[in-house]
Formats: sequence, C-alpha cells, structure tokens
Amino acid sequence: MRNLLVFAFLLVFPLAAMSEDMENVRAYPVYWQGVDVGELVIKIKRQGNDFHIEAHIKSKNIAAIISGYSSDTASNATLIAEKISPVSFKTNFELKKKPRHIEIKYGSGGQVTSEQNNPLEDRNKRPEVAKSLKNGAYDPLSAALLAREKLRQMRDSGQLEKGKSNFTIPMYDGRRRSNLEFTVYGREMLKLGGNKISVIHIGFIDNPVAGYTKNEIRDLPTENPVINAYISDDELLLPVKGDGETRIGFATGSLLKECRSFSGCGIKY
Repeated sequence: MRNLLVFAFLLVFPLAAMSEDMENVRAYPVYWQGVDVGELVIKIKRQGNDFHIEAHIKSKNIAAIISGYSSDTASNATLIAEKISPVSFKTNFELKKKPRHIEIKYGSGGQVTSEQNNPLEDRNKRPEVAKSLKNGAYDPLSAALLAREKLRQMRDSGQLEKGKSNFTIPMYDGRRRSNLEFTVYGREMLKLGGNKISVIHIGFIDNPVAGYTKNEIRDLPTENPVINAYISDDELLLPVKGDGETRIGFATGSLLKECRSFSGCGIKY
C-alpha cells in the first residue's frame, strides 16, 4: 500500500507555510467506491527553522482485509539558506501481518550517514539500492516540503499563468529509490462540500528507479499512474483533496478535520 504513504506525502504540503513555533494536526479519510478504506493523520510542527512531521496510516474494511496495512512515520528536516535538508526519517509499518522498521539519518548535503532496515531484506527478491542513488534523495515527508516550496515559487513568480510545468524530486524510503515526477496543471475551480473553490491542480507519478521487487513492479498502475492533489489557492497552499490509483482501485481522500493537537481532533496516538 505504498500509495497510501504517497497520499500522506501530499497532505503535509502546507507545513512550510506555518509560522514559527506552531503545531497542527490534520485528518483525512480515504475512500474507494464510497467505502471507507483508510485514515491518514498528519501531525506537523515547526520550531524556528526545524520541522517535525508525523504520518499515521491505518487501512480499514476491504483494504484491511487485503493488506492489513498500518504505519507510523516520522521525519525531521531543517531549513538552511532557504533550502530544505532532511535530518532523519523513521517508520514502523505492518503489511500482511509482517512488521518492518526503517530508520535513516542524514548528514550535510543530504548524504545518508546511517540506516536500519529490519528484518533483513531477501536480496534474491529485492535488489539493494546503490549508495550513490540514496545520497541527495529525500524521504517521503521531507520531499513534501521541497515540493511545496517549488509550488509556492511558481505561484509567486507568475509561472502558473504560463501553462503546464514540470519538476522531479528523487525519493528514497529506506527500501526503494524512485523519482517523483510532478506536473503542475494550474488553477481550477473545485466543488467541495457544496461550494466551489479555487485550487491549484498538481499531479505526480512515482516512477521506480531501484530497489523494487518483481511483484511491486507488476502491481504498479499502468493505465492511470498519476496521483492528483488539489491545493488551496491561498497563502497556506492547503491540500483539500487527493486521488489516484491503488492496488484495490481508484481512491480519494479529502480534508476532514484540522486541529492543534491529536486530542483536539479526538484522535489517540
């Protein structure tokens, strides 16, 4: 259920717009053909130039039966000379009753200084990612900060009015290296909750580079691999909706709650 983590990636976009020393929690239910198949909860905190992000994902109903996927992920990043630099990444997840722990630490320039991946991978099934491909790549959540900053620059420079544009961000999640290939489509009107609002439509493809098993390559969507996000056309650039293909079909997620803490949203973590 890698695409559920990618949904979480989309939903953390507005962190870089937060003022200093702020904390925020957002909850997004995910639906497939009208069925509640998962919940994503994002906790974001900024202290000065340091950022902390948590993403908690739990599958439900048919998705829980198929995969039983759940994950608790945390990422730390810092802003140095107007550039996002990853500091650490940690995730604990369970897929088909098989737990896994991944941890990455970074040095200057996004160099990977240490990492853990337990239990050990079967290298007959999953090829190892070369160190040269890991260095300079972003974890899924710190990559969101970089993507959001690129989108802000496009909006502020007037580039959104010039038609479609593209950019790519390298991503490494501790097992796989991919390229997130973004397309910024521009402004649209979106109907949400009975109202029409102005949004910025972006889409991306999670294009595999290294570290994928044959089964993962086989299960990648081919007809419509684009994951879409609709971002509020304001200073916050808040994701209000996302959709894309998963292993069980087309899924959508929309903002349900926005709070200052887990307890404020009635959520326990």
